[in-house]
Amino acid sequence: MSFSDLRSKRLADWARHPLWGRWVPLGLILLAGFALRAYLLGAQNLWWDEALAIWARRKGFWGLTLWTASDVHPPLFFWSLFGITHLAGESEFAARFPSLIYGVLTIPLAYQLGRKLVSERVGLLAAFLVAMSRFHVWWSQEMRMYMLAGLLGTASLYCMVVWWKREMEDDPRAWRMLIPYVLASTGALYTIYLSVMLLLAQSAFVFLAALNLGGRRRWRLWQRWAAAEIATVLLVLPWLALALPRMSTWSSAAPFDFLVFLRLYLISLSLGISTHVERYTWLALPFLLIALAGVALAWWQQRRRQANRHGALLLALCLSVPPLAVFALSRPRGLFYSPTVEARYLLPFAPPFYILLAWGIQELGRRAWALGLAAMIFVVAAFAWALPGYYQGRYLGDELQTLVRTISAFAQPGDAVAVVSGNRYPIMDYYYNHPIRSGPRPPVYYLPQGADEFSPGNLAAQWEPILAQHPRLWLALVDVSLQDPQGLAEPWVSERLPTLRHERFGHNSLILYSREAGPLQVAPAYVPQHATGWPVASVGRLVGYDLAGRGYGPGDEVRLGLLWENAHQATIRAELRDRQGRRLEARTQALAPDAQGRAWQRFDWPIYERTPSGEYHLHLEAWDDRGQPLASHTLGRVKVVYTTPQPKLGAMQQRLGVDVGGMAQLEGYSLKVDGRSPTEVRPGETLALTLYWRATAKMETRYTVFTHLMGQAFNPVTQGPVWGQHDSEAMEGGWPTTQWFVGELFADVHPIEIPTSTPAGEYQLAVGLYDVSTGQRLEVRDAAGNLL
Repeated sequence: MSFSDLRSKRLADWARHPLWGRWVPLGLILLAGFALRAYLLGAQNLWWDEALAIWARRKGFWGLTLWTASDVHPPLFFWSLFGITHLAGESEFAARFPSLIYGVLTIPLAYQLGRKLVSERVGLLAAFLVAMSRFHVWWSQEMRMYMLAGLLGTASLYCMVVWWKREMEDDPRAWRMLIPYVLASTGALYTIYLSVMLLLAQSAFVFLAALNLGGRRRWRLWQRWAAAEIATVLLVLPWLALALPRMSTWSSAAPFDFLVFLRLYLISLSLGISTHVERYTWLALPFLLIALAGVALAWWQQRRRQANRHGALLLALCLSVPPLAVFALSRPRGLFYSPTVEARYLLPFAPPFYILLAWGIQELGRRAWALGLAAMIFVVAAFAWALPGYYQGRYLGDELQTLVRTISAFAQPGDAVAVVSGNRYPIMDYYYNHPIRSGPRPPVYYLPQGADEFSPGNLAAQWEPILAQHPRLWLALVDVSLQDPQGLAEPWVSERLPTLRHERFGHNSLILYSREAGPLQVAPAYVPQHATGWPVASVGRLVGYDLAGRGYGPGDEVRLGLLWENAHQATIRAELRDRQGRRLEARTQALAPDAQGRAWQRFDWPIYERTPSGEYHLHLEAWDDRGQPLASHTLGRVKVVYTTPQPKLGAMQQRLGVDVGGMAQLEGYSLKVDGRSPTEVRPGETLALTLYWRATAKMETRYTVFTHLMGQAFNPVTQGPVWGQHDSEAMEGGWPTTQWFVGELFADVHPIEIPTSTPAGEYQLAVGLYDVSTGQRLEVRDAAGNLL
């Protein structure tokens, strides 16, 4: 053998070594799967079901167990959550981390299952698809039981497949694999009841696949399998004995078309998208064709290999029996629990789909390598296209944190908190009883008690016992439309107790009622989130500040809380500034300390659709009572995310350079009709007027832009010469004048619809700014200072 032949042989042996052919690729896949699931894991507020899990976990182990006994899910996931959060805490990241681990562990199990069913290559490809799947990543970042059910269901399948193969090889020790099978199956049933459908699919496989065996061997195999299933049932019976008497019957299901369900099933598994599924049908269909075509080729080319036929049968049963059961159970009826159809119910049965898809890619490649490569490229490209959309919009915002901290900042002994929450009590409870929260925690009453909503007949019975026990009452109105659709609670309490403080948090409110008049006192035990210790001569010391969110999107508010001690009368100005030091918006507030010299201030900045995204820092200035600046200080940073970028500047058709109120410059404008520059406009068309503004001074008032199309004829609709108009704040209200950066030029488009009744003639466009609260217009002057 020549040296080159020897070297080639060694390279081939090296490439075939399990380390490089199996473990290194699998390790890289695992690392990628972990990274995708850890990315932004804690960067999202808990949603209702997640907060409900924490609410249940706080009941203690036995209380949690009894609660799940009356719920629609068994307790195993909640038990694991109880143990892990007891050690790691209840932060969004820590509470979701168990699901991440369950998702990552499913990847090597999918590899082993694909390897046992088909081949090493299919196993590695299936592991890769599970790791990259948006659907799997999505639910690996949710604090729900479906990922644990998927892990245990895949483990159950793997143990069953290994047992079957050993039985086919007449291995006398094959029965030993039924022990981990029973444990995994029992665990799956203790996670979600729907796992029984996966066990039924496996039982159907064992029954059908064994029909080709000899009579004695077939009966022996069926008997062993029946023994394993009976053992599983016996292990589940203690839980059913506890749960069945406590289960309630209810239904939230609605009629659902079967074809729509199949489309949801396919698109969820392939693209991980569960909304507007009709848009993605044609993109998801190739996934189905690849899987079915590949298996058909395998069946045809290897029809004498019973193992592959058995693998195809098992995967077909796993991908048909459980989803059909999901659809059947979601039909409206009166038996136990009828949920609405949700994509998450299909998650535990996802790994068989990825194995089938990997098998299809392999078989297409065997038929024609270019065909297999094209299928692989399509699947990877589709996954890569869909996955980034999942992360879009994820950020940890200020949901109810500042509302809760406001209560803590001013709570006194004897206070009570009444929450009318529209069934959002788990989210309110999550923030109110969070372990890291400081300050007093008055008792909480979630109202109405024993009723779905407030009515004139139950108001007194709901409120009078609470008012009789507590001299002060905090009323938190959080999404009240479900439980107080008529708005009865607030007026009833307001008629009986004076209002001491009323704050708004978006569409939510917090009201403090008190029988005793007097100024608010800051709770001595209250500690802000972030410490500063900033001393200001003749003003006091800034102990720290509260800033709950990590990101702020359109519709959110940046809410800053400041805690002062040894404070004196002064004025505090808080500003949001961008990286260039430009002021986005400022808030000014008098510092009014209590008798102990402590004060807590709150500053809010709304984020609009067109607020420029990016990083901002919080800048403070302290002024004395004569308006003289004393000191300035920079606090933490906030991030504005997912706002719509401002439109690009186009060509300015006409330059003006006029001054508006001494605060803004209207540099010019452009006119378009259906994308063309018009010389004339016809009735019924829409004139797109683009105004180019540049702020010359920071505005403290939100002005409205008006654009009027004015003619000579009288318009009976407007009672004047105006035949078309468009009045709105800049960028359709997306960027108010209070946030305009000084010196920055931007384009503001106003569509002016021209009525069909508009007579022919020449018209003028009138443009300006006015204060909507007073109707006062700002003066407009030309470059020479002449009033226009």
